[in-house]
Amino acid sequence: MPKRLRISRTPTGAAPEHVRRAWVGLELLGGRGPSSRVEAWWWVITGRAKRSRGSSVAVLDALAVLEAARPLEAAWLPLENFVFDAACGEVVE
Repeated sequence: MPKRLRISRTPTGAAPEHVRRAWVGLELLGGRGPSSRVEAWWWVITGRAKRSRGSSVAVLDALAVLEAARPLEAAWLPLENFVFDAACGEVVE
C-alpha cells in the first residue's frame, strides 16, 4: 500500500496563510523522501536532494486532492515541488 501524508497542522511555507491552512485534514500520496539508497543517490546526483526535513509529495496528485476539497486555494498554487514540513503531519500506510 502506498504511503500517504496526513496533514494535521498548518504547514510552513511562502503561500498565504489561508492557502496553507487549506491543506489541513487532507491526505496526500507521498512519503519522507527517496524509498531506497539507489534513489537517494540519484537525488544527490540530479540535485533533487535538499537539506530539509519533511515529506515530498507528487504535485499534480496533491493539487487534485486540494482542488476537490478547496478549489479557490488550489488555484493560487504554482506547479512546482511541494515539501511539507515534518511537524505538519504524519506519514501513514
